[in-house]
Amino acid sequence: MNKRVGWKLLGVMLAVSLVALVASSAFAGLPTSEDDFAARVKEEAKTPEGALQLWFEGVFLYMKNDTRALGKKVLVTMTHNLGADFESKNTSARFIERMKQQQEIFRSYAQGSSPSNGYKMNPESFNLDVVKSEADPHGRGWNISLQSSGADRPRIVTLVQDEASGLWKVMKFDSLYVGIRKAE
Repeated sequence: MNKRVGWKLLGVMLAVSLVALVASSAFAGLPTSEDDFAARVKEEAKTPEGALQLWFEGVFLYMKNDTRALGKKVLVTMTHNLGADFESKNTSARFIERMKQQQEIFRSYAQGSSPSNGYKMNPESFNLDVVKSEADPHGRGWNISLQSSGADRPRIVTLVQDEASGLWKVMKFDSLYVGIRKAE
């Protein structure tokens, strides 16, 4: 083999390997098991933004019948005071209905989704459209303002930090599942 071709081939192989490595670490994908989720919580829930990302992953898992049980576990773990019996409570009925029947509402918070593309997004690799992240001015935790591509104004989610573990959990999220513009 020609030395020049050999070096080019080696360079291409290294570049492909580097891209694969970066892609796999940047886009871990949805949790695939309770153990996978538990390991990720210990690292990612150290910040409000990381906790909210995990919470949305729980929503996307819950949306699919075959991953609903794991999604429920993620949501219960990542939501302050959401008991394992939340599916049987009237206070959760609208949240559950929206996850099952109006999934575009939750997909609308992912960057790149829009009414014109039917709120398409990849739950295995997404970034939330965070407008602002700051301490709650009333001292009740941390507020993250998310932009829905189907709404005119950002919607606020409040998170609280567990004093014992230092990990963050979603506390107030009811503004997330209100209506959005219809997909085109």
